[in-house]
Amino acid sequence: MNLADIRKKVRAATPVCAPPARGSSCDQPLALSLSDAAGELGALVGLEELDHFATEQDYLQGLESDQHQDVDMVQWVGFFLGEEEYALDIQVVSELIKPRSLTELPRVPAHVLGIMTLRGEVVPVLDLKQRLGITAKAPSGSDAQRIVVCETPGQRVGLLVDRVSQVLKLPRDAIEKPTLAGDEPLTAFILGIGRKDGQMLILLRPEKALEIL
Repeated sequence: MNLADIRKKVRAATPVCAPPARGSSCDQPLALSLSDAAGELGALVGLEELDHFATEQDYLQGLESDQHQDVDMVQWVGFFLGEEEYALDIQVVSELIKPRSLTELPRVPAHVLGIMTLRGEVVPVLDLKQRLGITAKAPSGSDAQRIVVCETPGQRVGLLVDRVSQVLKLPRDAIEKPTLAGDEPLTAFILGIGRKDGQMLILLRPEKALEIL
């Protein structure tokens, strides 16, 4: 079975909205829960850059695992800020794009980098490291930086991160509560701690991470 056949199989089982033509809109937006492993990669523009999610074998394994997984699983998009790995619920992530020219705004907080136009819509872009008070710099000469475009009711915001690392699933009841002291600047942003293959991820609250002011 080739990759095209696999995509057809997934589309037949799980209807999704076709990409809208220029100048038109779709009545039903793409579902970002990504409960189908093949659909999840198609719905996030840019995630195909992750090599370990790009093979036919991975698509097949994802389809098989979805049939047996617990229903109470949460999917996350992992990314690095400095040396630490963070993650956002994939439900709020609509796409990943490379950094582009931004229009700066006067008298805004330092973490507000500016605004960009994305398919006719003005989207503010935040430096997530500055938003979280992280001082580590991105590796010099790196072209791995990405803007994670997120959507919540009433707003669409881009978050600049050092690099996107993975898409993963975690059982909801396996998410650990954060142990930071109450006065730590990061406390309000952290939903919990996730662990995958011995690695720790800091899971962020989207409603806080996307706050512009």
